[in-house]
Amino acid sequence: EESDAHKKAFSLLDRQGSGVVDGFMFLAGLCVVCSGPLKERIDLLYGIFDVNRDGALTWDALVLLVKSVERGLTSMTQFEPIARIDDLAVAMGKRAFQSARRRQRDEALTEGEWFAWWSLDSTVRTTLQRFCFDDADMEGLPPMENCDSTPYEALAPGGQVAGDGA
Repeated sequence: EESDAHKKAFSLLDRQGSGVVDGFMFLAGLCVVCSGPLKERIDLLYGIFDVNRDGALTWDALVLLVKSVERGLTSMTQFEPIARIDDLAVAMGKRAFQSARRRQRDEALTEGEWFAWWSLDSTVRTTLQRFCFDDADMEGLPPMENCDSTPYEALAPGGQVAGDGA
């Protein structure tokens, strides 16, 4: 028989009430909220979503990654869901691909290009810093003053994509 604590924990992760936990969402959220150097946690996240195991992150994988992190954080923490997460994921994909000078969605991001995007994006870094527990967690990352602070609303159709949890 399942314990009440087990049922409660599962229901937090089962957002749709389907009786199934999305593995990508669970692993993505876990990568962000666990302890340890942020770069190592995000490298692990990259590895999980490099579904072809070719050292590259495709457009579809990046969009899935962004959505999975948001859903995982919403399930595991007090983050408010982002109402237009699909638009935000596309806007983040556009910025990541533009920063790597990728013009085609059929191209992919290398691990170095992935790091260059997320480590220099103020929205991503501000969100991730909430899960850094000491200075060692931020080791190896560029200073925040070097980050791009362009709002994602400028890249997304209809604007206003980032909510309180972004």
